[in-house]
Amino acid sequence: MPSTNSSSAPSSSSSAPNHKRRNPRQIRLSVLIASGYFIPLCVTLIIIGVLLQQQITSRLWTSTQQRMTDAAFTTVGVHLNQLKPQEVQDELLDRLGDYTPFTLVEALDDANQSARIIDISGATLAQGGHRIGVLPMPLPQKFDEAKMLEPLEPPYSVCWIDSDSNGNKVFCLLIPLSLNGFPDVFLQLFSSWRVAEDITNTLNNLMVWGGLGSLLLSVIFSLLIGRRLSQPLEQLAKTAKIVENGDLSARTGIVCHQRELSDVAEAFDQMVSQLEKSFASQKRFVADASHELKTPLTAISGMAELMEDASEEERQRSLAVMNREIGRMSRLVNDLLYLSRAENAAPGSMPGQLEDIDLHKLLREVVASAQPVNFDKEIILSPQVKATVHAHSDSLARIFHNLIGNAQKYAPGDSPIEITCQPHKTEVSVSVRDHGPGIPEKDLPRVFERFFRSDASRNRKTGGSGLGLAIVQALTESAGGHTSIRNHPEGGLEITVTLPLAEESAE
Repeated sequence: MPSTNSSSAPSSSSSAPNHKRRNPRQIRLSVLIASGYFIPLCVTLIIIGVLLQQQITSRLWTSTQQRMTDAAFTTVGVHLNQLKPQEVQDELLDRLGDYTPFTLVEALDDANQSARIIDISGATLAQGGHRIGVLPMPLPQKFDEAKMLEPLEPPYSVCWIDSDSNGNKVFCLLIPLSLNGFPDVFLQLFSSWRVAEDITNTLNNLMVWGGLGSLLLSVIFSLLIGRRLSQPLEQLAKTAKIVENGDLSARTGIVCHQRELSDVAEAFDQMVSQLEKSFASQKRFVADASHELKTPLTAISGMAELMEDASEEERQRSLAVMNREIGRMSRLVNDLLYLSRAENAAPGSMPGQLEDIDLHKLLREVVASAQPVNFDKEIILSPQVKATVHAHSDSLARIFHNLIGNAQKYAPGDSPIEITCQPHKTEVSVSVRDHGPGIPEKDLPRVFERFFRSDASRNRKTGGSGLGLAIVQALTESAGGHTSIRNHPEGGLEITVTLPLAEESAE
C-alpha cells in the first residue's frame, strides 16, 4: 500500500507571499483628534451641567425659603431686613404675643398664604388658605428637625419638597413659634414648586441641546482639522512608497500652513533630493569612467597585441605608449573620485580644516608653483588686495591651479595669463583670463560639465581629462561661492570664481 509523505507537500503558510499587513488596531489620525476633542468636551459639559444644576436648585431652594419666611414675618409686622439679628427675636415675641393660632392663620390667609398651625404632638390647631385640604402634612423627619430649632432664632425654619394629593410638587416650610397661650407650636407654609421646576426643566433642555450642539460642532471641526492634518501625512506616506519603489524624482509637493508638517515635508524632499543627487552622481561617475577609460584601455590592448611579434625598438615605443595611457588613466580616475567627493560635499564639509586664508598670498603661492610649467606664458597677478576667506586651503589651491592650468593649455604662443582679484562688500571675485580664441557663445553654459570639449582645439591632445573646470565649480560651490564664464571683450576666455569673505574681512 503506497504511503503518503505529508512533509513533501509545501505548507500553505510558507508558500504564501509575505505581504505587509496593516495593524487592525490602527486608528486614523482624524478619528484620534476627534476623540481627543469629543471625550474631554463631553466630560466637561456633564460636570458643568451637574454643578450648574446643583447651584441653581440650591439658589432656588434658599431664595424660596427666605421669601416665604420674610413674607410670614412681614404679615405680623416684623421686617427682617430692617432689624439687627439681636432685635429680631424680641420684635417677633412682642408681635406674635398678640396672635392665637386662628388669628395668625386668618392674617396669613388674608395675605394669600396657605398656612397650618401644628402643636408639638403633630395635631393641627388651625389651618387656612387656598387648597389647604390637599396640601401635605409635615414629613416625620422634618418635624423632628423643626423640634430641634430654637423658636424665633435663625435659621428660623426647615424646608422640603413634597407632593400634594393631586401629585403637584409643593415647597413646604416649618417654623417653630410661640403664640398667645400656645408657647410651642409650628407654622407650616406652602408654595408651589412649579415655577422652579419650569426653570430647571428649561435650563436642563438648554444644557442638553446646547451640549449636543457643541459636541456635534466639536466632532465636525475636529474631523475637519484631523483631515487637514492627515492629508499631508498621507501624501508623505504615498511619496515615501513611490521612493521605496525606486522613483527618486518623486516629491511630496506639500504646501500647508502647519509649520511642523511643512518642516517634515521639506526635510523629506531635501533628503530625497540628496539621495537622487547621490545616485545620479554615482551613475555619472560609472558612465563617465567607462567612456573615458575605454580609449586608453583600447590603446593598451592594441599595444599589447603588437608587442607579441614586434621588434625591440617597437616594443620600447609600445611600452612608452602604454605607460603614458596608464598615467592618463590614473589621473582620470583620481580626478573622477575627487570630483564625485566635491559634488556630494555640503558647504564647508570637504576634507581638511577650515581656516581664514589670505587670498592674495595663496594666489602668489599658486602662481609660483604654476609658472615653471610653462615659462613662455607669463602669469600676471593683479596688485595686492586685502581679502580673507574662510575655507579649505587645499581646495582653494586646487581651484586656482586648475584655472591657471586650463589657461596655459589653451593660450596661444607666449601670450600672458592675467589674474585679477576684486573684493566687494561681502565677497571677493578672482578672474583668470587667457588671450586664446575663446569658445562659441552657445557652448559657454556647458563649459563646467564633465568631459565637455567645445571643439578640436580643446580635446584630449592638450593633456586634460575634461574634468578640471567641473572640479573648479564643485569646489567653489562647496566653499559657498559660485562661478561664471565669458568671452572677454578684448579677446580670450575669462573664468571668474566668487567666494564669500570671512567676517573680519567683510567688516
